[in-house]
Amino acid sequence: MSPREALATDSQQRLLLESSWEAVERAGIDPLSLRGSATGVFAGVMYGDYGSILGGREFEGFQGQGSAGSVASGRVLLHPRSRRSGRHRRHRRAPPPWSRCTSLRRPPAGECTLGPGRWCDGDVHPGTFVEFSRQRGLAPDGRSKAFAEAADGVGWSEGVGMLVLERQSDAVRNGHEILAVVRGSAVNQDGASNGLTAPTARPSSG
Repeated sequence: MSPREALATDSQQRLLLESSWEAVERAGIDPLSLRGSATGVFAGVMYGDYGSILGGREFEGFQGQGSAGSVASGRVLLHPRSRRSGRHRRHRRAPPPWSRCTSLRRPPAGECTLGPGRWCDGDVHPGTFVEFSRQRGLAPDGRSKAFAEAADGVGWSEGVGMLVLERQSDAVRNGHEILAVVRGSAVNQDGASNGLTAPTARPSSG
């Protein structure tokens, strides 16, 4: 990636690239050894407003794909040129559960041997905060209290997360360090609830 393309690329995509490389190395895998492998990439990205703050001819030619969340998984697949699928999903509230659940299902199904799942949220434009505050959706103390009686809004934060998922039998055979074993995973949608943006405990926890 050239310096000019890097400047035109959303920080969420750059963070996904860095965290993916670090997580794969942390798992005891040489990232370059994944060239041509059956590795799937599953990314959940929250916002894509980075492009709205860019201006100037120096960003021409890179601004569109640099701020498009739909290329997040593809950008990671390009390094180091894996040959399996990439999947991206934009979520209002649930990039982590979706990307984790999707990546969990692929290795056992034989669709890929390694399934990195990652999510990222970076808010670079104040417009979203302003709009949410007008809806009285932000907690006065900046803290989320999900499903609690004292819940009075949300507290937003930014971050990036990354999991390297592999069938347990493959991890043992390949000598990869196992930090945890996942017994199951599921995602859900509230459906008809008490409001479009209001969480509902039973569907969200099921």
